[in-house]
Amino acid sequence: MEIPISKILSLTKKIIKIRFLGDKKPLKLGITPTLNCNARCEFCNIWKYHHKNELSVDFYKQLFKTLKNDVFWLHITGGEPFLSKELYKILELATKELKFLILVNINTNGTIPLDNLFKIVKSNPKINFVLSFSLDGDFEFHKKRKGFNDKQIEILKKNLMLAKRFNSELRNFDYEIAYLLPTPHKEFIKKNFKNHAYACFSSNSEYYHNSDIKINNDLRKLIEHINNEIRNLPYSVMGFAKRISLIYTRKAYLKKQEIRYFPFYLIVDSHGKVYSDIYNYKLVGDFSRGIDFSKLKLPKKVKLSPLSCDNLFYFLH
Repeated sequence: MEIPISKILSLTKKIIKIRFLGDKKPLKLGITPTLNCNARCEFCNIWKYHHKNELSVDFYKQLFKTLKNDVFWLHITGGEPFLSKELYKILELATKELKFLILVNINTNGTIPLDNLFKIVKSNPKINFVLSFSLDGDFEFHKKRKGFNDKQIEILKKNLMLAKRFNSELRNFDYEIAYLLPTPHKEFIKKNFKNHAYACFSSNSEYYHNSDIKINNDLRKLIEHINNEIRNLPYSVMGFAKRISLIYTRKAYLKKQEIRYFPFYLIVDSHGKVYSDIYNYKLVGDFSRGIDFSKLKLPKKVKLSPLSCDNLFYFLH
């Protein structure tokens, strides 16, 4: 799907504002409609907490109005975002309020029926949608690793079939498979989801509540993985964004030094806490009592630590 020249020019202006004029409003916004999750991932402790009193639809309406001329890429994650009863209302608000929205990508474990999502995709033909499924191997292995039951796996299979179907029918929809390394089933994934799969590394962060879990990532394998990802990325809107991100990420890793920080991507969790994934989701602010980007405590420089799934989406730092 082609991106209008007007949006490309606006995106260029936004990058300049962040890079050179001290603009704290992100061009990529991450939101977590809920932090509740029905998976039991071994690298993450989010599922151990039952999150109540999460942000209302009114909060997101205010957030999107505040960022109506700033956000080009909306990233929806969790927890499992489709557990939120308000997700579709929030998504519809975003498509109406965010003037320059080009891309919406949603992370999911795929165990919640997704039929309603495709109605929104169809009604917004000028916005690209990418659905990112978590799948670590063949379905039996994945069920054990994530703690799913047979019913959840059947829903996942149905959702993957729907994603394949709509990918062939709709110009503005794509899907991808994110598999967590290490996995003995990498070939299964690549065989069944050719041109749609990419690997992830896990990491420790405040966001995942996993400081008690020991995670070791091999830098050599990390660089090798980045090189492979760059070579194999599709020539699409999402592929273009990731390619640029990974080239700059690789450069930063090879130099093994701190890089200057710019708030191209900020994420607001379901309680209003603001994180920046550029350095593994460190807390930089709190919007629970009011949205004010000028009060964010952003670092001047950061040192990259081993990549997580989300860190693969570094954008133009």
